[in-house]
Amino acid sequence: MFRYFSQLFSIGFSLALVTLGTGCSGFIYGTTGDIISDYAVDHMGPYVLGSSDIQMACEDGRSIGNLLMSFERVTDAPNKAAVTALVSAAMCAEFDAYEYELQHMLHLKAARVAEATDARILQKRAHELAARRNARAYQRLAAAFGTPGESCPDLEESEEILYLMGLSAGLQAALHDKASGGMVGVDMGIPAQVIRATECLDTNRYWGLPGAIRGAIYASIPATAPEGFDSWKLLEESAAIGDAGGVRMARALYIRVASSAGKSEKNPELIAQAVVSQKSVPAPADGGLLDAYATVMVRHFSDLIWMDGKGHRTPAGTLGSFWEEDVEEDSDSDDLLDGLE
Repeated sequence: MFRYFSQLFSIGFSLALVTLGTGCSGFIYGTTGDIISDYAVDHMGPYVLGSSDIQMACEDGRSIGNLLMSFERVTDAPNKAAVTALVSAAMCAEFDAYEYELQHMLHLKAARVAEATDARILQKRAHELAARRNARAYQRLAAAFGTPGESCPDLEESEEILYLMGLSAGLQAALHDKASGGMVGVDMGIPAQVIRATECLDTNRYWGLPGAIRGAIYASIPATAPEGFDSWKLLEESAAIGDAGGVRMARALYIRVASSAGKSEKNPELIAQAVVSQKSVPAPADGGLLDAYATVMVRHFSDLIWMDGKGHRTPAGTLGSFWEEDVEEDSDSDDLLDGLE
């Protein structure tokens, strides 16, 4: 008899657990989402920003971004966490675009027209994806803090760098969309919003990046600049602030904008200045990732110069130098052929 009642109790308890679990799953999921979202903003984000492994950061965005954002089905939308995830994922697409651009140049030099055309198509697709992800990051920023540029949000100190990343995403969305041939159709009112919103941040505290963002927009869209304003001077001043602070992101933006504005003759000197700064000023604890991102950008534009002049990327250990300076190129590839004759 005892065994019979024990079995009934077990069955009843199990049914109660199933019923309870079904009824409370929304609560459990919602609570889990809130905890994970808060953790991502308060701990994972700052940890990643202090690291220098840029590839791992971009993979973080691609691998867990959708998991984070899916919690908006059961609780408040994790907009702040989504900004970081989408910006990180956009970096992956941007790096793919860099690679396809170099492949395009390599194939052109070898007169492989079909392959060059294919690489250019892939490059534009990657720029399109980067534009979409950055645009989504900017939308999340607006959802979290209000439309940028309407007024300065009441930011905690820990939120300022997140806000800066979101504003940078607005600029990047416009730049990548332009590079894709306008495949996304990013709202061209966004750059003006970003210009106003960067005034809410201290450009000296954040390595000249707020000023560099304004300068990049002014130089890329001259109609947004005040009459008689020298956007290139602002970019130079912002780059100097970043160099002194150990985060070369402002200089990387300067280089990128100079290239797109037909002033790429500036780039060898700008790249050399970035390398001088890297050797003398280490990245701060909270700026490692942004400086690593800047390094990838700087190296890419160095690769473009080397690919155009020599048919290959920047040789190892020579970033900041070019062949006019009689840099000894890496002979490892030639060494592999020794003894094969």
